[in-house]
Amino acid sequence: MHLAEYIPLLDLTRLGENDTQDDIEILCASAQTRYGDVAAVCVHPEWVHVAARELGHTPVKIATVANFPHGTNALKDTQQCIDQCLQHGADEVDLVLPYTLFLSGEIQQVTEFISTCRHQLTNKCLKIILETGAYPSPQDITEAALLAIDCGADFIKTSTGKIALGATPEAASAMLTAIQHRPNHSVGIKLSGGIRDVQAAALYYQLARDKMGPEWIQANTFRLGTSGLLDSILSALPTSQTSDE
Repeated sequence: MHLAEYIPLLDLTRLGENDTQDDIEILCASAQTRYGDVAAVCVHPEWVHVAARELGHTPVKIATVANFPHGTNALKDTQQCIDQCLQHGADEVDLVLPYTLFLSGEIQQVTEFISTCRHQLTNKCLKIILETGAYPSPQDITEAALLAIDCGADFIKTSTGKIALGATPEAASAMLTAIQHRPNHSVGIKLSGGIRDVQAAALYYQLARDKMGPEWIQANTFRLGTSGLLDSILSALPTSQTSDE
């Protein structure tokens, strides 16, 4: 895979606690490169309006987060957050699955939480963050992924990037297994949490390609959430293009 082919698969992310408007504007300016646009930028809810202002006229999607990062917010608060984000121009919401409830067996409560948010996000992209580093086994990851898919997730996502263990090949494989178990659902995977270089991106690309087939690797089914990977890619590519490239 040519390095530039990763760019349209990226969710360019800025989720720092001390982000400023300048930070978000710089992020948005970098979303459109000489090799093409990233799939989306992902920012905190309070910066959605800035991202929408900067990129609303472009193909780049505006993504944000909800029930983030611990998955412990009240449903009412999460709904209010989502509503505000939609009003400000969000196209996609990365919602943290209430994984502590899931792991304690409160499946119905988790189902109601996700399903309610899914209903609120009609015609918008819903990515469910499993926080795979918190699960004791790959089987638990697969079961959480199946629940998310059955509740209407458009993507299942590995991690918030806010706990020690982010994406791993084992977690990705467990999630892809869940997708294979739901062939009648159109659902993708987003890998995030520690994907900082091309080598890591290539590992997950190959894993998904081997398991799902080469035609599956496209922006509506395969995303890489990252803050630093784009710079790594661009630094390894030629600084100028010719009409033959």
